[in-house]
Amino acid sequence: VYDMGAGSLGGTITLDAGNSGALYLWNTNATSQKIVVSRNGKYSVHVNLNGCVTEDSLEVSYEAICLGVNERENELGITIYPNPTSDILNISINKNHSLAPIKISILDAIGKEIYSENSNGLDLQLVSVSDYESGLYFIRIEIDGNKYQSRFSVAH
Repeated sequence: VYDMGAGSLGGTITLDAGNSGALYLWNTNATSQKIVVSRNGKYSVHVNLNGCVTEDSLEVSYEAICLGVNERENELGITIYPNPTSDILNISINKNHSLAPIKISILDAIGKEIYSENSNGLDLQLVSVSDYESGLYFIRIEIDGNKYQSRFSVAH
């Protein structure tokens, strides 16, 4: 199951069957190497490369998320705002933790780390997300051995 978590954003994902130059038949009746999907469902493809035929499938699941949330707080006193954002993501850190080293990581919808920064305990961290595609992202923050994870949306 591939959980996009971005159904309410009009999110899409590109499925790629690989094997350039092969013949393709998706269960959507598409015959291209790649298809773009935006709905829940099981997607399968038959690939024929020089007579060698194989099939693969993937289930895509979009989860509704809440838009317009101004802040995300947790027991560590970390607040992420605005959510959604189109330019700058603000990370406010409770003063009790602000002197400790901070590691901030941002992951895309499939869990690939696309941003990582080590910081020296500022109360407010600013991360530019203006170059990110619209969609769902995950943020991980580590302070004093404590880990915080949340999600945020980029909407252009």
